Formats: sequence, structure tokens, C-alpha cells
Amino acid sequence: MNSFIKWIVVCACLLTNIGHAQTVTLSYPINNSVIQRSTLNSATATIAGQLIHNTLAVTMSYRIRAVSATGVVGAAGPATNLSLAANGMYYTTLTVNKGWYLCEILLNGIPYASAKFGIGDVFFIAGQSNAQGIVDDAYPLPTSAGIPEWIVGTFHDYTCSRHIPGGAFNGMFSLNTPDEAKRHGRLGPSGNGIWAYATLGKLISNATGGTPVAFFNASTAGSSITEWKQGADGVEAKHPYTGAQVCLGYVAGASINPTDYYGLPYTTLKNALNSYGSLFGVRAVLWHQGEADADLNVNPIYKATSAADYQTKLQAVIAKSRADFGAPNLTWYISKASISKWGPLNGTVRTGQANAAPGVPNLSGPDTDYVIGSSGAMTNIVGVNRYRGDTTHFYEGPGSIKGLTWLANKWFASIGALINPIAASWVPQLTYSKNGELRTLTAPGGGVQYVWNSTSMNSPGVPGGNASVYIADGKHLGIKCHMKDVTGNWHISAALNVGKYESQREGYEIENDKEPELPGFELTAYPNPFTSSFTIAFDVPEENSHVRLEVIDTHGKILKTVVNNPHAKGKWEYEVTELPDTSGEILFCRLKVNESYTVRKLVRVGR
Repeated sequence: MNSFIKWIVVCACLLTNIGHAQTVTLSYPINNSVIQRSTLNSATATIAGQLIHNTLAVTMSYRIRAVSATGVVGAAGPATNLSLAANGMYYTTLTVNKGWYLCEILLNGIPYASAKFGIGDVFFIAGQSNAQGIVDDAYPLPTSAGIPEWIVGTFHDYTCSRHIPGGAFNGMFSLNTPDEAKRHGRLGPSGNGIWAYATLGKLISNATGGTPVAFFNASTAGSSITEWKQGADGVEAKHPYTGAQVCLGYVAGASINPTDYYGLPYTTLKNALNSYGSLFGVRAVLWHQGEADADLNVNPIYKATSAADYQTKLQAVIAKSRADFGAPNLTWYISKASISKWGPLNGTVRTGQANAAPGVPNLSGPDTDYVIGSSGAMTNIVGVNRYRGDTTHFYEGPGSIKGLTWLANKWFASIGALINPIAASWVPQLTYSKNGELRTLTAPGGGVQYVWNSTSMNSPGVPGGNASVYIADGKHLGIKCHMKDVTGNWHISAALNVGKYESQREGYEIENDKEPELPGFELTAYPNPFTSSFTIAFDVPEENSHVRLEVIDTHGKILKTVVNNPHAKGKWEYEVTELPDTSGEILFCRLKVNESYTVRKLVRVGR
């Protein structure tokens, strides 16, 4: 009899949700991101997204939970209610102390959406291959063991591209990944692999009481200081090892017009600052370059002609980065680096590097020509125990010397106390209005460029977007406002579903509505109730959408991650088995497609 009553209650609970589909988007905080801390060890975090539901008479709230270095989520504290605009938008800011957190968005107490984020340090990397890393899946790298999950970067690839990075909304990942493809893949926007940076991040974190650290690598292999200066000037910049415009021919089938690459390699750094730097803030730029200028085989026309020439060109690049980012005190750490297999230690290059770093905000970085300090044994030794695998590039060799771990420690020793951090900029808060079938989104004024679409500022805007105003009479998924300010930095709004969705309609009646109300995808689970296993089916509305599918309990604890990777457009199904025995009878299936989340209740019986 008790079992029969339980089945009646279960079926009633499930039926009450039929026809009441709801979706929550969470754009901010960006998952696996780090926001630059201030000298007070805190920063402002934005929480922004949207509820799509047949009624806004619900309780939307958020809570922030501490997360350990290994990903263990702390106890849930009290939730704070969110105010909803007429179309379900929510937006709030709060001051958060240094640390690593899980932000959860709750709908009537159920954890619908979540994102991990940190308050810590954000570094940008520039230079040549010993800054960029090596493209080689077999290249020895330091182990990921012991790396906190809050050491992060992006796998988005903008190598040899003048496009603006689109915000890393689905591209941030932890550098402690055991996935060798990611370890040797892209550390965006143009870096190769995790290189020495996971280890460097761990060293910084351990020394500062568990500070999360993010790295954005904008380096270019083989580049000379002359090439960087020409890129900053927006003129032709010939690569010293090809004699042609840098990046020309790098991408098969791409433009063969040299002028399409003018500005590179500097533009990669500039664009990273204007996008990632605006979103997350900056602690410092780490500069490691000089081997090409010291190479005896490189034509002198591509190299610095003297120490003063090197110094002048590097300082011009630094000044340009500060002007383009609107941060006159942007800190740069400048390495001394000259040794390669094509040339011994070069005093001219080293003097130029030293003179370019007279003091704050131009600081001395590591001297990687010498094993210890700036004298004694040099790093060009050969044999099984060596720092450089090919006598040029540092590597984690089979001997007792681990060159990349050594490089990380060299960098760490040169990075001192937090100086002049650049705070993350503001996230545009949109306003919403409705007049008949026309729906209007309005962004803050004062921008010099506005792009309204669901992709990036590099793509054309959709019809209806006119400067700071977007007007729609149809149904559009994931619209964002990409706004460029007078400095050139980009600000990106939360993704919003605009049009005939449940929370934006009048006279909505479930039984008469034949139009699908979910913003682009549906989620079903069967059988439900289930005993030991069930199948989850859902639609992906757009190509190359990032999908995360999880089973969670009533407290938001993730019991099983079914899938977490990009998916093609279409229908997908996954069978779920082997759930923990300790999980309760009421569970939830949570689907994330890009920045949109939806949840379905699951009931386990027969236990």
C-alpha cells in the first residue's frame, strides 16, 4: 500500500511539471574564470543571466560556496534573492574576497545553473617560443599532479588572427587537466600547451594563500623585437626566419595578402587585453623574447642593431599596449633571454632587456640564460641532464634536470608583491521594454561600436541592432550586446533569449500553445521514475555548442557528469547508469547548452 501511495505521489509531482518548461541562463560569472584581485585581496563579481518560464512569480536566488583546490564544494550557505526584469533578466554585483567559488542560481530552491570562478591573479604572456610553448604532442611537460583546479586558461585559438577573442564564455579550463590533448593543445589566444604555466600558477598560489591564477598566452614563435615594434606600428612585419610577413601562409587556405596580417604579432596581445583583460582584469604581462635577436644566422635587418635599439623598440611596444588598453601603469616583467642553438649568450640583447626594466611598472623578469641568478653556469649545457631539449627550448627532460619546472621557478622568483593590478571592467546591464510584438533591449550609451548577435564581435550584427538599441519582433536565442568603449576595450552583456518565450508573452495558455517555448532545446528523461538506469534525450540548437550534462541531488551536489564537451547541432541521447548508492530518491538532470540551463526532475524507486 505504501509503495502504491509513493507511486501516486511521484506521478503527481511529475505531472505538475508537464507544460511548465523553464530555462535559466547564466553568463556571469564565466565558468572557470579568474577575476583580478585588488591590493585588498577582493574584486567585484557580476552575476547575470535570465529566467525563461511561463511565470515570473517564482523565487530566483543565488548562493556562493567555497571550493577546495581539488574541487570539493563547501557547505551551502544562505541564498540571496534576485530581482527579475519583465523578461526574466537578472543582474547584480557583489564584492568577493580572494578564493575559488561555486556560484549557484536557484529556482524555487533548486540549483538550476552553476559556474566556478575565482578572485586572484591574471597574467598575459608575450614573446617568442620559450614563452609560447612548443607544438608537439610528445613534448615532455611538467606533471599535472598537485596543480590546483583554480589554475586556468582558455583553449580558444586566435593564432595569426586579428579577430577579437570572444570572451571565453565556454573556453576556460583548468591547467591540472589529465587530458594530454588539452595539455599539449592551445593555451589561448596563441600559446602552445600548458608549458611552464601550470607549475608557475601553483607556485604563486601556494605562496599567496591559495590564490587562483589565470594565464592568457599571446606569444609568437621566432619573433624578433623589430617584428613586435612593426606590429605595434601597424606596418609590415617580416618574420626573421621566413623573410615574409609574419603569419602569411600559416593557415592553409587563408588570405595571401600580406596587408591582412599587418599588426601581428602585437595585435594578438592587444586584442587579448581589450577582451580578456577587460573581462577579467590584469596583474602583469610576462615578456620572454630575445633568442631571435641573438641568432647569428638571422639577417641583421630583422634584428635590433644595438642595446639602445632593443630597449627603444621594446619600450615602444610596452607603451603602445598601455595606451591601447587604457592602463598607463600596466605592469610588465621583462626577462633576460638570448641563448639558442644558433647563438651564444648575447650581451647586446641582454643589456637592452635590462635597460628596458628600470623599475615600476617595467620590472625585471627572470634571467633564463643562467641557471642561478645572472652569473655562473649557463642553461646551454648538453647531455642527458640539460635544461633545453634542442639546446634552445626548455623541456622536462628524462634526467634530473626538469627545464620547464626550473623555468617556472625562475619566473616565480622574479614576480614580487602585487603592484598596480588592473581591475576587471564593467558588464553592460541591459534594459527591456515591450510594445505590442516589438521587444527592445537597450545597452548603456557612450560606446563607439555595438554588435548585437549570439556569436562574437567579429561576426555581423543581426537585423534589429542599431547602436545601443536592439528591437526584435521574432524569436532569437542568446543575443548579446558587444560594446566597445572609447579606449578600445570590449564589454559583453549576458546572453538573452528575446521574443516569444514564456516569460515574455501575454495571455499565455499551455493547452493552446503549439509553439515550442524552450529557447532552442528540449530535455527528456525516460523511464521516469526509474530503478537503476535511464536515458536522457535533448536537442542542440546550434553547431559547435558546448554541452554539459549532469545528474545532481536536491542540494546541487554533482553525482555524475555524463558529458562535458562540444556537440554538433541535432538530437542526442545518453544512457545514465551507476549512480552512487548514497544518492536520494529525488534527483535532477541538469543540461547546459552554451550559457543556457534546464533541469528535469528524476525519481528513483525500488530501492
